[in-house]
This record gives sequence, structure tokens and C-alpha cells, in this order.
Amino acid sequence: MSILICVCKRVTEDEIIGWIQRGVRTVDGLGAYCDAGTGCSDCHDSLEELIEDFRTDEVVSRPTPEAPVGSH
Repeated sequence: MSILICVCKRVTEDEIIGWIQRGVRTVDGLGAYCDAGTGCSDCHDSLEELIEDFRTDEVVSRPTPEAPVGSH
């Protein structure tokens, strides 16, 4: 079981890493795609660390992330 990073929005580390690996590169971007960091913002430091640890700067063909939460 993955640990909860964003307690307010109940977003797990695995979910956040998945979005980072799909190309999301900012805390605001994670908020748009999975709601992480959009509550009290106590998790912003953890989100920044995960972005730094799991982002890939390779030029590869990646599918565009699905539409952000609530954009439909």
C-alpha cells in the first residue's frame, strides 16, 4: 500500500509518481491533474521532492496526460 502524501485530498505517493512520470512537472500541475496540494498545502515540500526524484528529462514520446480533474 502506498503512503498518503496529500492527506487533505487523499492522494497517494504512487498516484503522484504516476503523474510525474506522465509529464506533470509542477505542484500546480499535480493539483490540476490529481488534486494533490490543493488543500492546506502542507504537502508541497513532499510534492517538490517527488517531482525532483521522479521526473525524467528524456526526450521520449509520451502520451499527453488526461484532462485535469474537473475539466469535463
